Amino acid sequence: MDNKIISQLAKKHNVSDEFVLEALKDSVKETYNKEYPNSQVTAEIKSGKIFVERGFVVVSDELSFYDTDFQISLEEAKKTDKNAKVGQVIRIEISLEKISKSFQKNIIDTWTRLIKNESNKTLIKDFVGLKGTIIKKEYERSERGRYLIKINDEVYGILKNEDTLYNEKLKPGQNYFFYVKDVTAKQTGDWPIILSRNDDKLLKELLKINIVEYFNGDIEIVEIVRIPGVRSKIILRSKKEGIDPIGSFIGPRGSRINAVKSELNNESIDLVKYSDSRKDFILGLCNPVKITGYIENQDVIAIVCPEKSKNRDGIEKSNIALLIGGKNAFNIRLISRALGKKTEILTPDKVSEYLKTNGGELVTIDAAASTFNRDNKFRSKEKHESLFDEFNDIDE
Repeated sequence: MDNKIISQLAKKHNVSDEFVLEALKDSVKETYNKEYPNSQVTAEIKSGKIFVERGFVVVSDELSFYDTDFQISLEEAKKTDKNAKVGQVIRIEISLEKISKSFQKNIIDTWTRLIKNESNKTLIKDFVGLKGTIIKKEYERSERGRYLIKINDEVYGILKNEDTLYNEKLKPGQNYFFYVKDVTAKQTGDWPIILSRNDDKLLKELLKINIVEYFNGDIEIVEIVRIPGVRSKIILRSKKEGIDPIGSFIGPRGSRINAVKSELNNESIDLVKYSDSRKDFILGLCNPVKITGYIENQDVIAIVCPEKSKNRDGIEKSNIALLIGGKNAFNIRLISRALGKKTEILTPDKVSEYLKTNGGELVTIDAAASTFNRDNKFRSKEKHESLFDEFNDIDE
């Protein structure tokens, strides 16, 4: 075993040369014992060479069949030890050069894992303070079905597929915001820093950075219902008189909320003002769709929605399509989650039949109240400035 290789591995993973050698011995024993349980393997390194021995039980030459993985005939055993006897365990040296390529690979994989686990103990100590924070770092490359995020020149964070935004395509060399989910030893043989792009905590932290009223606690997020990277409904409540939660989150010319959206793959964000009034709350969740009422029973809410209506410019639009929210029904699914009940859509001509079949009571909504809320749905296409421009990376 080349001492230069040992030293290079030790330096790369910030462990001692002695540990690298011990890990090699342990990887040989672990791999053999996994493949041949109870095979009594020992490994030693002498003069830069690894010596491996396995124990075999000596059996009588008269046996016509025996397990060559664990047993050896008396005749063969005497070639190693002329005093060998039946029933004795004799140790035979194994040449690693003669074992199969796949077996050699298993040893190397185990060796790498053991070194990585030891290295991670130091990394966990150094980076555990990042847990629960957001960082802006460079996406470098994908590897083995997950993304490697460059924390510094020697350390990477792991972004798994299940922690990415819907349909997001990360671009190598570009910086993104990440939420540090965990810094854990459970990542056996891998980098211990676990990142997320779809955790609601990332959304909240981005909002705190950009919206001072939320950062100060003047506005409360009551609930977030969300399909990360696609659409979310953020339900807000002001905790200080005179502060408009919707307007504060939108900001001048939409700059605040648009800045957050741009960091999350242009996720559509609907802002809803919380109300103790069920009618007003449903109205806010459905905004800007024109609805005329709803029927609620123990299990279901049926929202009454005209098929079409005219917008502010007099153009006729499909109300129902807008309320559903596309072929994947993202909007109505979020409304249902916010209300905590299965949600259906009814046209006005189906109300009487629905009441007869399902019961309940129709709560009507004044059509004038169910109009386009310009502030709530402001979408600016102009370039905007953001407090993100002042965001500084966390020093390692």
